[in-house]
Amino acid sequence: MRVGAPLVLLGVLGCAGGPRDTLDPSHDVRVSDAGGAQPSDGYAYVARRPLVALALAEARNIGDEEARKVLDHAADGASACFDRFSREGHLTQGAARIIVPVDDAGIVGQPLVKFSAEQGAAVQGMLCVVASLRMAGFTPTAPGGPQRAMAVEVAWGPDVATPTAPGQR
Repeated sequence: MRVGAPLVLLGVLGCAGGPRDTLDPSHDVRVSDAGGAQPSDGYAYVARRPLVALALAEARNIGDEEARKVLDHAADGASACFDRFSREGHLTQGAARIIVPVDDAGIVGQPLVKFSAEQGAAVQGMLCVVASLRMAGFTPTAPGGPQRAMAVEVAWGPDVATPTAPGQR
């Protein structure tokens, strides 16, 4: 069986791309080189705040600017919430993957959430991250348009890196 030129072209174009933020297992955020191959853990955008990092894994039918704005707003709310847990001495390390559906009116629907197994991670994640994402407002679209959703991966806790470079968020 011969591999057609369209498949080869698709493979080559799939490796091309601009710089992407990534969140490695240590939770340090780095920007990969645009000229090199993208790592498999690449994210379209990472909003880092003290005690939390929210990474945009995928956005379907949601513009980059709108997705970043929502993530920044959710990161601000989550950081303030996790700070309260930290000051009370109850902050746990945790992580989650959240699928955020958005309807035609721009309202966030019921998210699909998977939390890490740490004790208390689900409670803190629901209160601080899921609540912040559920409060997000998106631009309304024409009724019957394509389904919109975002996949967000989140890490939080005392070991999550905070922004260090001026102007980085």
